This record gives sequence, C-alpha cells and structure tokens, in this order.
Amino acid sequence: MLQALAAMMLVSVAVPLVWGEFWAIPSLLVGGLIPYLLGRVLSSHFADAPEPGKLHGMVIAASGWFFVALFGSLPFLFIAWTIYFNPGFLGAPDLTGRAASTVGAFRNPINAFSMTFTNFPVIKQVFESGADDRMYDSLVITGPVVVLIVAVVGRAVFTVGLAVLYLITFVSYLLYRAVYDRHVTV
Repeated sequence: MLQALAAMMLVSVAVPLVWGEFWAIPSLLVGGLIPYLLGRVLSSHFADAPEPGKLHGMVIAASGWFFVALFGSLPFLFIAWTIYFNPGFLGAPDLTGRAASTVGAFRNPINAFSMTFTNFPVIKQVFESGADDRMYDSLVITGPVVVLIVAVVGRAVFTVGLAVLYLITFVSYLLYRAVYDRHVTV
C-alpha cells in the first residue's frame, strides 16, 4: 500500500518539471521516498504474515486513509521549508505577503497534515458542520450505535440494511449541506 502511495506521489514530480519549478522536485522526491522505504521495510518484515481477514481489511483501509493524509502532507511541509531556507542552488521563490504567510503556515506539520486530510471528498463538509447543526450531530452520534449493533448482532439482513440506510442518510445530508451552503453563499 505504501509503495503504491509513493508511486503516486512520485508521479507528481511531473508538475514542477512542466512549470519549471525545479526547487520543488527534491521535496517531492523525499516525500515519496519516505513512504516507499517504510513500505519496503514493513512488507519485508511481515512477509510471512497470515492472510488478512475481514477485520484486518477494514483496519488496513482505515489506516490507508490516515497514511495518505500523513504522507501526503510531507511535500507541503518539505516545500515550505525549502522556500524558507531558500538554498540558492535550487532557485526557490522569494515570497512576500499573503503567499509567504500561506506557505509559512505549512512549515507547521499540523497545518500541512490538516490541509491534506480536509481535502478528501466530503471531509471538508464534515469539518465545516458545526455544533449548531442538530441533524449532523444526530448522525455523528448514531454512527457508532449502528457500528455497535452490527458488531453485536452480526451480519444479517437487518444490520446490513441498517448500515446502508445510515450511510445513505449521512451522505445525502452532507451532499444536501454542500449544495445548500453553496447556494446560500452565492
């Protein structure tokens, strides 16, 4: 999984090549090299592990989203520090004003991480829904209850139907909020 993520990150090196922003290339290469090496170490260490079950698959999928956000933040972090140190041989831009403050914010790893995490589809709407949204709060509280029911009762027609109904309701509400918020702000 991490090697595939690294490959996708390394493909992004084409963007600074096309735009002539060669100072960003080392950051992208290092940002892609870290998950690749970690993936190689982990896959060789656990090469003789037994086949994963369904629970393992869910944990792998959930951790995959986390690692995409974590390792996806590395290029933001490294590029921000490259611009800050401005090594002459790379030709990093000398930013001022708003651009400098935006890039400067990415020097903080938390900002770089949250930038990548909140850009996932629908996650932005989840983070923007606040405590004043009763429907959203109800859905957030109901989610773990649905998971608990599925865990206790097991997989059955009722529990699968309940989970599907919950997901449809949750996604529909988020889409509704996204469309509604867009019309209200326009």
